[in-house]
Amino acid sequence: MFNVKDKNILITGATSGIGRSTAVSLSSMGASVTFIARNKDKAEVAIVMGSESDWPTMKHAATILDDFGVKYKAEVVSAHRTPDLMYSFANEAEANGFKVIIAGAGGAAHLPGMIASKTNLPVLGVPVKTTYL
Repeated sequence: MFNVKDKNILITGATSGIGRSTAVSLSSMGASVTFIARNKDKAEVAIVMGSESDWPTMKHAATILDDFGVKYKAEVVSAHRTPDLMYSFANEAEANGFKVIIAGAGGAAHLPGMIASKTNLPVLGVPVKTTYL
């Protein structure tokens, strides 16, 4: 078994079924678990980040959206490790029903600008603290 004590773990689809039982199990082993529900309806807001380590910052956007009942989808889209995926995401964002994109800007901060260059949707950049630069 993995040592997950004091680790931050992001789980999608954790409101029921196997996702829920996995989240409960990891939490009981000492992990800090963040749940993201998979929306059955189309999400209006995309929350994107370069890596899962950005989630402790980006989860605040998700919390606010939850408070206001706004549907969102959170995912990892890296401008550096998966540029083709990032371009595809940005090009298809409007067609996929998104109205705005909230993008984490960590390290070199490329993600918000690169996404904004490929879509007409508004892109909000959120600074993500990094310890590597």
